[in-house]
Formats: sequence, structure tokens, C-alpha cells
Amino acid sequence: MASGILGQAVGTGSEAIIYTVPAGKLAVVNVSIINNDASNDETVVLRLVPTADSGSSSAKHNLENMSVVSNGVVERTNIVMGADDELTFNASSDVSISIYGVEE
Repeated sequence: MASGILGQAVGTGSEAIIYTVPAGKLAVVNVSIINNDASNDETVVLRLVPTADSGSSSAKHNLENMSVVSNGVVERTNIVMGADDELTFNASSDVSISIYGVEE
């Protein structure tokens, strides 16, 4: 059973897979999104993409489509994910994300 930090990234301005649940597992994750820009709010899109739609950037999978204030932090907790589900992230290079939790 893996636990702790499951994925980390810095935004690139395009959709990126940050974490994929291993086959045969489920995961309960928490997400921390940090805007490191001291002057500007930043737009962030966080998606939970189920196995059947792997690679999709459809808005129907959005968990969040938000603006994070300058030097701000947004946290989402207890996100339950099934085997092969993906957590994707789209934000500028001023934004970083950490995924932490438990796989069973």
C-alpha cells in the first residue's frame, strides 16, 4: 500500500496527467494547489478522468475550474479514485500541485 506524496508538478500551460491510480487499486487523495505568483491570480483546471475516458480533457470531468489568488493555496480533500483513473492539471508555470494520499 503506497501512501504519502503520489504526484507533484508545476504547470506548463497545457493539460498534464499528474497521477494515475495503479491497476487493481483504489486511492483516496488530497490535492494542494499553490499559486507562486505574488502579483497575479492564476487560472487552474483540475480534472478527474475515469478509465473509460483516459486522455480526455472534456469539461465534464472538471473537479475545479477556478482562479487561485496571488500567493494563494487551494486544497481539496478525500477525492476517491478507482483503478486507472487519472488526475490531470492545467495551469501556468506559476502554479504547483501536490497529490498525496493512500492507495489500497
